[in-house]
Amino acid sequence: MLAKLDGFLLLLARASINKWRLVPAIERGDLRGAVTVSLRKTLISEYILTILMFIFTAVLTTFTSPPADFGIDEGDDPDVF
Repeated sequence: MLAKLDGFLLLLARASINKWRLVPAIERGDLRGAVTVSLRKTLISEYILTILMFIFTAVLTTFTSPPADFGIDEGDDPDVF
């Protein structure tokens, strides 16, 4: 779970770089190669991180899900708690 949280925080950090530095620079008309290349790299890294987070979540829920019977024995009445 901590790895998933770390990935999410890294994704938010990359998004904040876009929002506060790179996009305003482009809006000001700064179209130098370094700014546009940096924006492209951060966007690609955000997409990759998002896909990795989905894969990681799928793996976690596949292998660490609770058992299907939820501890109910065959002799137990499911309506009685």
